[in-house]
Amino acid sequence: MTDIEVSYWGLLGHLIDKNISLYNAKHRNVRVRASGDAANYLGFLNDRFVGGTPPDFFQTFNEPNAYYLWKGWAGVLEDFVPEAARYRKEISKEQYRKSIMTPDGRVQGVIYYGAHAAFMYNKVHLDGAAPPTEWDDVIAQSRRVKDRGVVASPIVLDLAGPGYLETLYSLMVGMNPPQPSYLFDEDFNPIFDDPKSPLFVTLRWISDAANKQKVLAKESTQLGAFDTTYAMGQLKHTFSWLPRYVLPVIDYMSMSRNVSQALNPGYGYISCYTRVYSPSMKSLKNPKKLDALWNVMQYFGGRTNDRLEPDPRGAFRVLKSQVMDCGVPAPADGLWRDKEVNEAMGRWGPLDVLKEQDKKIYNAQCDPWPAPWLQEWVNEWGVSPLKTLLHSVVQNETGSAQLLAELRKIALIWKDLKRRYTQQ
Repeated sequence: MTDIEVSYWGLLGHLIDKNISLYNAKHRNVRVRASGDAANYLGFLNDRFVGGTPPDFFQTFNEPNAYYLWKGWAGVLEDFVPEAARYRKEISKEQYRKSIMTPDGRVQGVIYYGAHAAFMYNKVHLDGAAPPTEWDDVIAQSRRVKDRGVVASPIVLDLAGPGYLETLYSLMVGMNPPQPSYLFDEDFNPIFDDPKSPLFVTLRWISDAANKQKVLAKESTQLGAFDTTYAMGQLKHTFSWLPRYVLPVIDYMSMSRNVSQALNPGYGYISCYTRVYSPSMKSLKNPKKLDALWNVMQYFGGRTNDRLEPDPRGAFRVLKSQVMDCGVPAPADGLWRDKEVNEAMGRWGPLDVLKEQDKKIYNAQCDPWPAPWLQEWVNEWGVSPLKTLLHSVVQNETGSAQLLAELRKIALIWKDLKRRYTQQ
């Protein structure tokens, strides 16, 4: 009996447990079990790695995973299982595919889920008007909603926890011309400490929306993705940028279809949320576990047949179950060729808008690739230089000179982190 442990942070836990039970029922020589700590997932993983007892594979964001790879705690799947390279061809959209790749093109893990953020708007609040297509229109429509007394703060953002980075990028890539990278160059040098940089433009817009126009909710700095989802479901706000898969929650809470998705304003690009399954190096190096590990990882993020065994011609069974159960998709091309998947995603929101928006996405956690110290600088779970500045511009009117000075400060912090990490 080979024991395989997968760790997760809580999202879709009921479905993971169900899929584990299905797998274990068909495989007597392998036992899969789940673990995790939704309240302190990164702390849980760190303790397991430091203690020398890591899970065999685990759900992760790209930013902490870059640190785990740098530490030698996570490994590159293709280095130990060459056939993993075929999953490179399963995801045609580059920005999604980067999440499972190394910068030099090797497959590092398998996909857990992937979806773009959605520009969401309340149709009733707009009183028959079309959703805005330019960023000035977002402000103008927000002013009209506010002036009519519909809601006090038409715009709400989730800026407190995991997902805040994708929200920030959704605004940034929408209101600035497309470019290869937005905050860093290929050598991990900061390019945002400039008054013409996309980040400067975006933070300027956010600060003005919150403090001059007073249409952006200042409590955004205290709201996570689920808090913001609930606020939209309670119809307290008009506009937000959230994972597209929370639309069913909003519909259920509001008992209506008042909130829908529109294409992101301006240049139209938006960030995507991608989460992966990453293998631990310890398990990759264990020849007694490697085959079972690879088979189970393919079950969760790849193709299997009716016996739930790896099969290049099989179906993305677990990925499909996430769609059918709660509208959480993955970017595997084969999944989207499934009629039932398309019908289900169409029930959760406008399918034509989803597919059109998916043509213009940017991976916030791979800009252009995640540095090992990215997690320390952005920290979606705690305090960080970027998050502190973002919260400050929401809470306080920030002039251009002050904003530029603050950007230069966090650029220096980034450079110091780069120096310390590269010298170790």
